[in-house]
Amino acid sequence: MTLDASIALEECDPLSTVMIAGAVDIEAALSEQTRLVEWCRTRASEAERFAALCSGSFFLAAAGVQDGRRATTHWSVGERLQRRFPKVLVNSDAIFLQDGNLWTSAGVTAAIDLALAFVEQDFGRDLALEVARDLVIYLKRPASNRSSALC
Repeated sequence: MTLDASIALEECDPLSTVMIAGAVDIEAALSEQTRLVEWCRTRASEAERFAALCSGSFFLAAAGVQDGRRATTHWSVGERLQRRFPKVLVNSDAIFLQDGNLWTSAGVTAAIDLALAFVEQDFGRDLALEVARDLVIYLKRPASNRSSALC
C-alpha cells in the first residue's frame, strides 16, 4: 500500500478534515517545510477540523493559528513547544484537545484516540464503539498521557 499526493497543497480545495503529522526531529522538519507552515496559516480556518498529531502541533504554532488556544503535543516536547511559542496554551497531559476547529493529539496512539473521536462525531457513538472494540482499544481512555506509552 502506498500513500501518494496527487496534487500540490496549494492546489487543494478547502478540506473538511486535515491531519498534520509530526516528526522526530521537529526543528528540522519546521525549517524544511516552510510551505506547510504557510499553508497551515492560510488554510486552517477553512477546515471543519484541522488536526496536528504529536509534534505536528509545532506546525500549527509556527503558523500562528494556535495563539491563545489550547493545544497538546507529545510530553517529551511539550516544554519546548511552550518555550518556543509562548502564546500557545500547552497542556502536555492531555491525550487530545479540541479548541474550536483545531485539534491536537499527544502522540502516535493518541492520534488513534483523536481519529476515534472524529468517527464518533461524524457517525455516532455506536459505530465508534464498534471500531474501538474491533481495534481492542478504549473508546475513551484516561486523560494523562504520561501514564501510558504513546510513541
